[in-house]
Amino acid sequence: MNILITDSKQFIGRHLVEHLKNIKKGKDNSHPGLVIDNIWEITPDIAPKMLAFYCAKTDFVFHLEGIIRPTEELSKYSFGFSSLLLDTLRKCNNNCPIMLLSSTLSTLYGRYGESEYCKYKKEGEDLFFSYGKEVGAKILVYRIGNLFGKWSNPNFKNVIATFCFHIANDKPYYVSNRNITFELVYIENLITELLDSMVGNEHRCSYKEVTRFPNIKGQYCYVPISYEVTLGQVEDYLKLFHFNSKGLVLSKIAKDIFAKELYETYQS
Repeated sequence: MNILITDSKQFIGRHLVEHLKNIKKGKDNSHPGLVIDNIWEITPDIAPKMLAFYCAKTDFVFHLEGIIRPTEELSKYSFGFSSLLLDTLRKCNNNCPIMLLSSTLSTLYGRYGESEYCKYKKEGEDLFFSYGKEVGAKILVYRIGNLFGKWSNPNFKNVIATFCFHIANDKPYYVSNRNITFELVYIENLITELLDSMVGNEHRCSYKEVTRFPNIKGQYCYVPISYEVTLGQVEDYLKLFHFNSKGLVLSKIAKDIFAKELYETYQS
């Protein structure tokens, strides 16, 4: 199987590529029957001839390319590359499956529901769904919210990494409301789900406003393992990691899977 990945140098892409390489080398047997021949990593500035070569031969596309801010310039750049990718696959008559990384903000509900960024993300989803219907391609859209895990970048779209960095380095930070609850997805659980999707074992869901419902015929996909936590819980754990010795920390979180994964993030 040939795999095409956009934005492979960032947080999610780095983890995905590492796992795919381990499967290719036979070091990871978590998905029997999944054979990786080539892993092609591309960026929006790729030469058209090279993009056409990859699009003609790829068996699965992971489209992780995203935008940082909803500015007109960035939106055109990112959306333009998505359109270029789909147009090239269309010209190559390749209707292979495509995984699109989207955002929970695409539901268009909540305090950000009317923002241009959210509308743009939803338009991106619709672009891929329309393409899938047109050419008969399987489209897997994952609406991801807050991720955590090693290699995440502080002060760059990742609230957990930012808190880890500031607390670990005794830098000032601000928590507006310790009781705010949000969903967290551990990067390894996301990667497991993405690998599952390659062999047709993705988890499907539907949405009613911002609420997600498992649905085997649902239009969207989701990661089945996630954590509902408060900002206060995260802050307390990170302070524990910072102010206590390693032995004491490990004894307190021995039976808490979320705490162990958060500790790994903090250590990294």
